[in-house]
Amino acid sequence: MKIKGIHHISSIVWHAQENLDFYSGVLGYRLLKRAVNFDAPEIHHLYFGHPKLEHDTVLTFFPWKKSYKEGMIGDGQVTLTALKIPYASIQFWVNRFKQFNIPYDLIHDNDGSSVYFNDPHGIKYKLVEDETLMIDNETVFDINPTESIQSVHSVVLHSNKFIESVSFFKDTLKLQVIKEDIDFIRFHSGKSYNQYIDIINDSIGISKMGAGTVHHLALSVDKEDMNQFISVIQTLGLPLSEEKNRNFFHSVYFREPGGILIELATDEPGFPKNEVLEVEPALYLPPFLEHLRFKLEKELMPLWIKPVHELRSYPYEDYQTYQIWKSHQDLLSRINYFAKLSKERKLTLEETEEREQLRRKYVENITGQVRHNLNNVQIETEDGQKVSLKLKERKKHA
Repeated sequence: MKIKGIHHISSIVWHAQENLDFYSGVLGYRLLKRAVNFDAPEIHHLYFGHPKLEHDTVLTFFPWKKSYKEGMIGDGQVTLTALKIPYASIQFWVNRFKQFNIPYDLIHDNDGSSVYFNDPHGIKYKLVEDETLMIDNETVFDINPTESIQSVHSVVLHSNKFIESVSFFKDTLKLQVIKEDIDFIRFHSGKSYNQYIDIINDSIGISKMGAGTVHHLALSVDKEDMNQFISVIQTLGLPLSEEKNRNFFHSVYFREPGGILIELATDEPGFPKNEVLEVEPALYLPPFLEHLRFKLEKELMPLWIKPVHELRSYPYEDYQTYQIWKSHQDLLSRINYFAKLSKERKLTLEETEEREQLRRKYVENITGQVRHNLNNVQIETEDGQKVSLKLKERKKHA
């Protein structure tokens, strides 16, 4: 019965295209699958990793709409993920973060010189130089293999019950203690190379699941060992999910005694080997959701894998609002075309009429969007629920 290392780390974020721009365009991760949350298919589930598909390179994300709740990092969560980079590549990443105006801190800590940074939606990371592993990565956009992120180096956990969490990871999961002092304990993850799980003996306050937080930590196990772990966890009286078929792996979920959500996941069957997604990646659906394809493709925002020269926000959240935004951009582009042309020569009568029609349509679109935004303003009630301001006003005057 053995834990074989970190399988993946799953987080909740906001906009899916902003997420893709950052992890693909800035960090150089490959998008392995554009899928959906099997338990809530109206939400994307994006899988990132490297072509060699070592499971411990995988980061996954659930992009939420702004109407969903924002999270809070605190006790009972993974609070930091350390990513391994090749030795002597740290200056490349410092320069890259400067290029994209990403705030960072260069700090000397227990792992040497580390670069701390957040993703656009608040997930916390650091980069650690390590020469014990070198995945034969290919060049991704402008990041070559001697600089690219290699794998997950370690995760930092803040527990609601430090002593109980330490006992669980040591006695139940059978992880080896590498280092221990009054402030923290470091376990080896069980991987064949250096990879760690750190538990910090310090409270950082109450946590709340939501956008900007890590949802769960997945640990790799063989199928036979997973069944044994299930029996042991049930004996401890910890609530345990039924076994889930995630198509790329099988898994179960539970919260360890300190409140951190853990997933035990198998390596098999894995992701398709050497699959290269299109620039506009197709939506992957499991067989039991295939009947919803047309509906989901008309609801979820489209995504594009593309080089990124600057990070930006996008004003749309789904397929419908994307279409409105795209129409608006096309109108603006055509209006600007006529503006430029009019400086070069006098417009024909037909061109002048088209320009005026475009301008009227542009104003109508702006007015309609403002009206839509006002009608969809949401506020948080006393009990933490988000409701439409328009609905609340109706109830107030009823």
